[in-house]
Amino acid sequence: MRKFNREINIFTLSALDLFAAALGAFILLTVIQFPYTKKNEDIVNAKRAAEAQLKQCQSDLNSAKNETEQYKADLNGARNEANKCKADFNGARNEANKYKADLNGARNEANKCKIRLKETFLAVVLKWDTQKQDVDLHVIDPAGHEFYFSKHNRNRSHFASVDAEISVDQVVGPGVEIWEYYKAVEGTYKLYANLYARKGNSKNPKVKTAVYYRDGVKKLTVKILTKEKKKVLLGIIKVNATGEVEFE
Repeated sequence: MRKFNREINIFTLSALDLFAAALGAFILLTVIQFPYTKKNEDIVNAKRAAEAQLKQCQSDLNSAKNETEQYKADLNGARNEANKCKADFNGARNEANKYKADLNGARNEANKCKIRLKETFLAVVLKWDTQKQDVDLHVIDPAGHEFYFSKHNRNRSHFASVDAEISVDQVVGPGVEIWEYYKAVEGTYKLYANLYARKGNSKNPKVKTAVYYRDGVKKLTVKILTKEKKKVLLGIIKVNATGEVEFE
């Protein structure tokens, strides 16, 4: 029978040496590379941390931008509100000025009314009832101006500073004579009637006189004239500072 060879010849000594050298080289390279491998991990981790920090910064930046936009919108809204308030204020001030102007106008009008209330007009109307006869009205104002047919003052021809006149002067009876004063000044006025000419009529004329003024009309006592060219007092008028009229 054939005998089996019990020797193990899988590896030769050269191969074993080569394997051992390669293993030693691998271990040496691993030992040399180990610090660099750890360093690379630190770099990777630092990179990841930096990327995370950058991402967080970008997020914070976006938040800041959004917040800035919100502040900008709020600022614009506040400006618009301020402009609206300013416009409302200007409108209110204009309205107040208008009311002020209206108030001043009303006050001026009230002052005019007060002035008007202190004024009065006077109109003296004299009538007589006899045919043909000529009766004249005479009025003496507070300044002493005497109005009658010769000094009627129409067109301010006799007393330029006085706004009064004998506006109607009839010379044949029955007739009427009228004296008017548009803004009678304060003071005393004396009224007279004068039988200027009978003109062939021997009757004594009956004279009726009425005074018209701001607050009404006053009929004076009827007078009968008996003498020619003789003035007879018809009445006395007093105008006070408030435009009120009294009679004597």
